Amino acid sequence: MNTLVIHAGTGKTGSTSIQKFFYSRSSGGTRDGIKYPDAGNFHHNALEVVVLPEDRWHRAFQILTPPERERLSAEADTLVRLVKDEGRNGSNILVSSEYLCSLGTPAIDRLLERFQQCFSRIVCVLYVREPTALIASSIQQVLKLDHRITKTLLQTYPFRKMISNWEASALSDGIFVRPFVESRNWDVVSDISNLIEGMGISVDDRPKSGPERGSRTNRSMSTEECIVLQRAKMALDVQPNAGQREVNTLINLGVTESAKGLDLSKFKLIPSLRADVGRTHSEDLEWLKENYDISFQSNLTASAPAMPMDTNRSELTLVEEVAEFYPEKLDRLTHRFRRFCSRQALLRSELSA
Repeated sequence: MNTLVIHAGTGKTGSTSIQKFFYSRSSGGTRDGIKYPDAGNFHHNALEVVVLPEDRWHRAFQILTPPERERLSAEADTLVRLVKDEGRNGSNILVSSEYLCSLGTPAIDRLLERFQQCFSRIVCVLYVREPTALIASSIQQVLKLDHRITKTLLQTYPFRKMISNWEASALSDGIFVRPFVESRNWDVVSDISNLIEGMGISVDDRPKSGPERGSRTNRSMSTEECIVLQRAKMALDVQPNAGQREVNTLINLGVTESAKGLDLSKFKLIPSLRADVGRTHSEDLEWLKENYDISFQSNLTASAPAMPMDTNRSELTLVEEVAEFYPEKLDRLTHRFRRFCSRQALLRSELSA
């Protein structure tokens, strides 16, 4: 009996850590071990293109040039072939892409049809994060490319719809929904490894390269770093796809280097905003508790104060308006960053004044 495990996200729940861990151990080690196919990328985002028309591809694929789209399609075909060949040989396979959480049920069924003849069992694993923490993480990610955060702040987290689409698919009884836990004593790589091992499939722990269990791939930024990033990019009006890749990369590097050794604040939305986001998602969180026994204790919507009557999220544009920080810590980081800018010709005139 062989198994295909589809890890489908959701976004901002440690997908990159999972992917890099298993990519570095793609052989599986033993006959009953999990294998992670390599079609030229550490992730399997290309799977999306085999079940969706081009105009519905992920936004990251929409900006590709025609030659890049051809290479992506070739990667997707190679990946499908590798998964099917390994399945026919009796191997257990893990594929991982957070893009798959956004598929509608018809697209999910088309994906399952590709592989169902090659595996005895197909299961899907989805991780869900507390909504305020997800928005905070999304803001940090946006600021690596842009200075505008309002759209991210206004987003809702449609985890219920994502899970329901998989529930309505041909896979209806093979779904594992797991909480993404905000704790130093928990990590997503160990969690999914334990889940896979609970299916009777071994996970190779012998390090070849890449991360080990318990390691984290993406570093979270502090609130103070995000404020300095945003201020610098606002000064230069840095935007995605505006021919500013070099200056954008240099600003990111400068803030990271300037933050080393400083005791800065974990990025956390202000209480009134956390309460507002929590109320927006309250029905879906109740559904998650009822159907999957998952609850997030940090989401204290009842005790947190409401946002002022004359304020709404669409009016909030600055990190210092939405997240908790310490002015004295911000001053120290700003001073260091200005010194960094003074040594960079590309930034000196605009940002070191």
